[in-house]
Amino acid sequence: MKKSLIILTFLFFAILLYSCGEKPAFEYADADGGIEITAFNGEELSVAVPSEIDGKKVVGIGVSAFEGAGITSVTLPDSLEYIGKYAFRRCPELSEVTLSASLRVIGDGAFNFCVSLRKLTFPSTLETIGENAFGLTPLREVELPENVKTVGKYAFYSCADLTSFRANDGLISLGERAFEGCTSLGEITLGKSLSEIGDYAFSGCVSLKTLGIPSGVTYIPDGCFRMTGFESYTIPDGITKVGDLAFAECTFLTEVTFPDSVTETGTDLFAGVKDITLVGSIDSAAEIYADYNGLRFRAG
Repeated sequence: MKKSLIILTFLFFAILLYSCGEKPAFEYADADGGIEITAFNGEELSVAVPSEIDGKKVVGIGVSAFEGAGITSVTLPDSLEYIGKYAFRRCPELSEVTLSASLRVIGDGAFNFCVSLRKLTFPSTLETIGENAFGLTPLREVELPENVKTVGKYAFYSCADLTSFRANDGLISLGERAFEGCTSLGEITLGKSLSEIGDYAFSGCVSLKTLGIPSGVTYIPDGCFRMTGFESYTIPDGITKVGDLAFAECTFLTEVTFPDSVTETGTDLFAGVKDITLVGSIDSAAEIYADYNGLRFRAG
């Protein structure tokens, strides 16, 4: 009996000591090529993620690893190759991020709703920006390096402070609603390799007065320029189709010029636009659309 009591007492204190022990600052797990950070338990406001743990390279930040943390800055090591889904989502005080020089992927929602993040420099190695990666952040300027090929859906959704976006020539695909609701965005440069623009990509960009579309894009998608600040617009030669609601609710728009390459038009292209003139060749898609919808047409 006495022996059993001693054992039970020992176990009690062992458990107590374990439960009171401090958790490590970083939790981690094995990943392809090294270690992935899976959680952050530290109390520091300024965090430097190590480049190695247990002699293995830190190659990634896992799903929701820092989500909701009160950190103000984070430095990622040059060994890091990816930032996972929701990794830094809803970190309200995070204002300074130093990205890895080896970073290839920024995952879906990685910095979504980081309401203090105003500036970010992307490394030349970056290839992919995931869906809603920076939605609802106060980023002011974005310049993508050459290797970025894909910008996902909602990537910069409702970034109301964003004034300029510049894509270099590597960008191939710009996702649906990528810049929807970016009300201050007035300057956009799209690289010449771009071939796909998603629906409503620039919807609600009320400060946008014009946009050059690269020759590889042949379709203006649904709602693409809805609620932009366009006053007039010339659709680039080579565009073959203009999607539904493409220029809807552009309240300042008075004239759109169609090239002969446009052979197909969607419905309600100019819904909510009160006074519009379409310009194009006789018997063109522009004239046919104007006649059918009771809009003014001018040959030109």
